[in-house]
Amino acid sequence: MRTPALLVLLLAGCGGGGGGTSLVALNGENGVPVAAQALAASQLAFGAIDLVEAFGEILDGMPAPTCDTGSLDLSVTDAVPKDVLSTGDALTLVFKGCGIDVAGEFLTLHGSLRLDVLEVVETPPAGRHIRYAATFGNLTMTFLTESVTLSGSVSGDGGTADGISFTTVVTGDLVATAASGVETGSVKLGGFRAEETLDDATGDYARGFSGTVSSTAMGGAIGMEDAAPFTGNGEEPPTAGECVLKGALGSEVRVVAMGGPLVRIFIDADGDGTPENTVDTTWNDIG
Repeated sequence: MRTPALLVLLLAGCGGGGGGTSLVALNGENGVPVAAQALAASQLAFGAIDLVEAFGEILDGMPAPTCDTGSLDLSVTDAVPKDVLSTGDALTLVFKGCGIDVAGEFLTLHGSLRLDVLEVVETPPAGRHIRYAATFGNLTMTFLTESVTLSGSVSGDGGTADGISFTTVVTGDLVATAASGVETGSVKLGGFRAEETLDDATGDYARGFSGTVSSTAMGGAIGMEDAAPFTGNGEEPPTAGECVLKGALGSEVRVVAMGGPLVRIFIDADGDGTPENTVDTTWNDIG
């Protein structure tokens, strides 16, 4: 699970101040910060994958988390009572100020998560395919003075052929509100499709995102498309891949991973297909 690191990414994507749903006109002045905010906001989809998979392991025999503070109401439907994930399983978690330890970090959770397993197909010796639906009911995660609240629904389709390389595709609509100290903001992913492939043996990943992103940080909305999945290893930034942001009046920003920490951003403000601005920067600088 990328939490609480996920909180940092979402807080960056949500930002503060007012926003809207109208398309943002992209230009040389706002192209780089909007790209940074959109990339951070898209991590909400991959964070949702993490949360569903982490808590979904309860249906696969993993013990439910123990609250150090607060409480957790847990409801499980085990279609085939054998502590093995199967078609028809369902899980509802209702957190009531539940404080738990996640990789040495203390998180407090409120709200709910509902998971319905629509299909499980096993292909021995190590293959498994899963379809599921999940609903976040104002699920709030608080770490120190930072918090993120998730609401919305997603559908997931994923699995593995060899037990080593795992691919998940998630579609849906999600809203996150974030707070850091006295600053607040929000981000919405509309009609999105997020695809993630992880190799447990090597740590290699590939991630692609398409959909509408709107946030208070951007002051409106942009369309986001993955021209080529971003690929990398472990917690390192992508070394290859690109995405395209589409704004008002045909404006466009293209973000291209150039290898190592480098990223190049092309800004086409008038939509004529020729960038007026090219910015060479690093993932750390736009993160």
